[in-house]
Amino acid sequence: MYRSLVSESRLYHCADDASGREAEHGCMPTETLLFSFFTLHFRNINSCLRFEPGFTPASAAELEEARNEPIHAPVILWWTGFTGEPGAYKTCGSVECFFTIKRKYKNHPKLKVFMFYASDLQATDLPLPREPHHEWAVLHEESPKNNILFSFEDMLVLFNHTSTFRRESDYPITTQYLISEQWLLSTKYYKSVQAKNQLQREKGLAPIVYVHSHCDPPSDRDHYVKLLMEYIPVDSYGLCLNNKKMPQHLQQPMESMDHSDFYELLSQYKFALAMENAVCEDYITEKLWRPLMLGVVPIVYGSPSVTVFMFYASDLQATDLPLPREPHHEWAVLHEESPKNNILFSFEDMLVLFNHTSTFRRESDYPITTQHLISEQWLLSKKYYKSVQAKNQLQREKGLAPIVYVHSDCDPPSDRDHYVKLLMEYIPVDSYGLCLNNKKMPQHLQQPVESMDHSDFYELLSQYKFALAMENAVCEDYITEKLWRPLMLGVVPIAYGSPSVTDLLPSNSSAVVITDFQDVKHLAQHIHKLNTDDAAYERYLTWKKEGSINPLLQQHLRHRDWTPDGDDPATKDFISGFECFVCQRIHENLRRQKKGLLPLHHVANLSHYGCPVPHLFDEKGVVGKESDWKYDWMSAGKLAHALRWYVENKVPFTEEELHKQAVVLSEEHPVQ
Repeated sequence: MYRSLVSESRLYHCADDASGREAEHGCMPTETLLFSFFTLHFRNINSCLRFEPGFTPASAAELEEARNEPIHAPVILWWTGFTGEPGAYKTCGSVECFFTIKRKYKNHPKLKVFMFYASDLQATDLPLPREPHHEWAVLHEESPKNNILFSFEDMLVLFNHTSTFRRESDYPITTQYLISEQWLLSTKYYKSVQAKNQLQREKGLAPIVYVHSHCDPPSDRDHYVKLLMEYIPVDSYGLCLNNKKMPQHLQQPMESMDHSDFYELLSQYKFALAMENAVCEDYITEKLWRPLMLGVVPIVYGSPSVTVFMFYASDLQATDLPLPREPHHEWAVLHEESPKNNILFSFEDMLVLFNHTSTFRRESDYPITTQHLISEQWLLSKKYYKSVQAKNQLQREKGLAPIVYVHSDCDPPSDRDHYVKLLMEYIPVDSYGLCLNNKKMPQHLQQPVESMDHSDFYELLSQYKFALAMENAVCEDYITEKLWRPLMLGVVPIAYGSPSVTDLLPSNSSAVVITDFQDVKHLAQHIHKLNTDDAAYERYLTWKKEGSINPLLQQHLRHRDWTPDGDDPATKDFISGFECFVCQRIHENLRRQKKGLLPLHHVANLSHYGCPVPHLFDEKGVVGKESDWKYDWMSAGKLAHALRWYVENKVPFTEEELHKQAVVLSEEHPVQ
């Protein structure tokens, strides 16, 4: 009867009560009625059940012989033969015990504890009658799918010692699937977001990977993934919802899960579905830890103690959020790119939904302002440096312009192409990219992403005196390789982007800042003067020759705990750094709670990202003209306001409803 009852209940969730014994494992069934009779009588098991061993019991002679065996330490008997140990002394710290799986020792006078491996425990096979001095210990590392009995307090109170995935158990093994901190932080399989973008284009990979061959478990994960597939591509390699062929040598799930080729396959994806087979407090397996180690963002479902959802802002969609948001859920966002990739974060209504931020803004929680600056040594390098005399000669012999411009992302919100077009009326500019092109790029350098760090590209740029370093958006602290690259090469950047860019320049005279000039004509006159006055030009390179940089920039570089490319095995990339930062914040609050202190509540604000509405340059090269981008900005602001309303009120919504609510709320509270 017991087995038939167990088979009838399929869906489980974790017990909310963490105060009693039930908290030590505590996975409660959704349908409890079928268990009521069994749990009502289970505490009287000593009188109502007799064990039915799964193997031949010891004979009377064997029991007597074992009873008289001289053993000088307490005996601990694995009733379920988990370890395979026939009998041996084991030193545990300063004490010693005798461990065995042989049931012939069950009557030994020194027997103190019966140990059980929960997944193998059968209710009809227990060491009964239980003597007053006998203690029971249970190791339960797996989900309740393997033994539902331990989801009930009536079962758990029979045991004196527990070791489960629950942090409240006596000997918790919550991180049993996490090999080590070093393993988790490893960058062996890490791939940059640019590499993953390329893999998506070239291999047709989906953004998300799903690998499960244990289908239709109690957590109902397959049903969720099937629904998810209606909205976004998911590559499924396992038996469940399979749509992608697993390489032949990786088709044995248990043997392949730690194979380097399997790791390599998964590491190509941006996201991995990390959904457990049951929803239990602290039940966290390799499904979560593996993608984290590989540098893949897990999409998590399982332990309710997973308290933080992390988002890569450029891929975030307003209609794809983990809703409803529970009170203990925190949200973290990494936004390394300009608002051109996601305008929503330009508004406080969006930012206040997040507790932890990592953006280019110095005010964000984990700032990555210098993400495109490899190192102080790299910046000060003179590998490509050319003297002003050499550059003068290149202008004469090769007909090079004083200024170089290389952009293939045309007409962005910053309106840089329009400004450069105006500048070209006053001074020659060599343009190698797709935007305003007038100079042919060498064939092997015509792939922008692949070529931007090529030594031949560096050599080409280093021949010029000036390089236009204009960002695609004007945001505080948004500084990319467009500025750092010419500085490294010994080329003077003509900068436009972050209003406070001068804070982080190597020196006060290391770049020409466009906004320092009345209009484009005056800027061109200044460049003409520098191009013909060698001494004035060389003053912009004094920092390079002397090998010294702005102390504030130096401080930013020396204090960051990450490197932009993550190639240094002694450090981590900023993605791993942000993950660890959030993890440390969570643990800090756990420590505070244990001390009886209130947890710290973190909320982002506009200063963590917020970029203003873009403006255009007028025909004189003066910024301030209203932009066509304003409509997109205002629309995003309305959506952010509506999204905040839905999240905070825990109201589900469709994309159509979100847009309708945006209109309603904007009429009540217009976006500024």
